[in-house]
Amino acid sequence: MSLTESIFDRLKRPYPYKQDLSELVKTSILYGLFVTFFLYIFRPFGIDSGPYNLFLVCLSYGGVTTFVVFVLNSNLNYLFSDYFCEEKWTVGREILWTIINISLIGIANAVLTSYLANISFSLKLILIFQLYTVLLALVPIVFVITYNEAVHNKKYSELSKDINSHLTTHSVAAKQVTIPSYNENEELEIGADDLVYITSADNYIEVYYKTTGENINKKLLRSTLKNTEAIFEDFQNIIRCHKSYIVNLNFVKNVTGNAQGYKLHLENSDIKIPVSRKLNDFVKEKLTT
Repeated sequence: MSLTESIFDRLKRPYPYKQDLSELVKTSILYGLFVTFFLYIFRPFGIDSGPYNLFLVCLSYGGVTTFVVFVLNSNLNYLFSDYFCEEKWTVGREILWTIINISLIGIANAVLTSYLANISFSLKLILIFQLYTVLLALVPIVFVITYNEAVHNKKYSELSKDINSHLTTHSVAAKQVTIPSYNENEELEIGADDLVYITSADNYIEVYYKTTGENINKKLLRSTLKNTEAIFEDFQNIIRCHKSYIVNLNFVKNVTGNAQGYKLHLENSDIKIPVSRKLNDFVKEKLTT
């Protein structure tokens, strides 16, 4: 394999995408604090030569940084949700998106500098800040992201092997369940032990269930995963493992892992069902006890 192919393979590796609001707030504040204390400690660009209080100046840059990161990441992932989804998120996308964040931080801080230093806002000023913010940060960005991917990938790969060595199944009562639909006469009645998994599809859910032999059927119902989840609360093997999936753990044939966490591989299906990171321990316990 050539070096170029190796690099591109690395960029295509799955990478965790943090969509949780609390994580976004935390990340935005950490970016701001880093900029604040970096400027205050190292005092580059003659930042301490102005008439203003140095710490307040540094804090202003940090505040601008926090604002840009929060606004950018809290809006675009909703406007372009198909692009900003963990199933498609990779190391390459994370590097590119981080560089875009830093570029916009540089522009915002150029505006702040223009105001504080009473100098004209110009293309030259923008380019200077892009030089400092992007080029100086590029190597650390690539290193941190690739290192983080390698650590998480190794962690979940090893943990998934441990799960596979202890996989268990649970007996299921031969009970019929009815999954209702908001549309009349579209409800689905199946055996609880025949349910394979359910996934959300906009304002609908897709129910995958076993029929004769190894065949798996799909039924589209107008409903939500939240309402459907309540139907299976008495079945310990049927759980919500992700914001978009309910799964029957008895159909899990093996588990793999990458930087995004666990992936559940099901019998007679090519789908790999993701597990939310906050549910990792819960799903592991259900699969092995």
